[in-house]
Amino acid sequence: MNRTFSPQEIAAAIDASESSIKRWIDGGRIEALKTQGGHRRVTLESAIQFVRESGRRIVQPGALGFHDADSLTEDEMELGGADLLYELLLAGEERRARGLILSIYLRGESLAALCDGPIRRAMERIGEYAQRRIENVRIEHQATDICMQALNQLRVTIPFIDEGPLAIGGAIPGDPYFLPSLCVSLVLQSEGFHPINLGPNTPYQSIRNGIDDRNPMLVWISISSDRVTRDIIEGASELAEYAHKRGCAAVAGGRNMERICKYASNRLICLSTLTEFTAFLRGLRTTEE
Repeated sequence: MNRTFSPQEIAAAIDASESSIKRWIDGGRIEALKTQGGHRRVTLESAIQFVRESGRRIVQPGALGFHDADSLTEDEMELGGADLLYELLLAGEERRARGLILSIYLRGESLAALCDGPIRRAMERIGEYAQRRIENVRIEHQATDICMQALNQLRVTIPFIDEGPLAIGGAIPGDPYFLPSLCVSLVLQSEGFHPINLGPNTPYQSIRNGIDDRNPMLVWISISSDRVTRDIIEGASELAEYAHKRGCAAVAGGRNMERICKYASNRLICLSTLTEFTAFLRGLRTTEE
């Protein structure tokens, strides 16, 4: 069960009065529960939803359990961005790197923009650094783990809808990267989908089996390879055709999308960013409704 918070704790987190929080709860602006004793309790999901919709700031993230975000100075939180995240990841400053990712999201950035921007750019630079010497791969693996930790903390703020339209996917065979598919699954969840993330290095047959067993609305594949091979294009095309015959959309995202879609099946929808993916998902839901 998710932790719940009192009006006093919510008030401390956003620098508001407790009476204002109670008034907003009673007025329906903040969704809340009531205990048997009549006390108001707010879930983390509801608190974050209110903050993001109202445009308010969380001045004490630790009051909501995001203690890592309290490890940054006010200037660092204002600066934010990929450069600072890169420096923190490179130095192995786990708590502050997690705190930066959390604070960017808590200040109103969408998950798509967070993954497209600071996380993607910082990790691309980390990847370039890792290629210089084999010993540097340790830094890349640690940085990946730090980002995943932060994103999984954010997952608890997003409602999970069991009955939402199903989406299945993962990274293509030979693609060892965890982060892209994790970001995709979180964006799907934030848009009301029920994502099943098969993770890195996923055989196409596993995704086809998922289509047969679960009848999803959408399948996705993440492609992080710098080299566009014939096998990548043929595999993605065959999966897209298979998905189409069974009534679901097939989406590919990652690097070199322009070239991949130039040669791939026209059943494959190629998107370069998660921001584009979000717009596509909203259009797909509208069409289905």
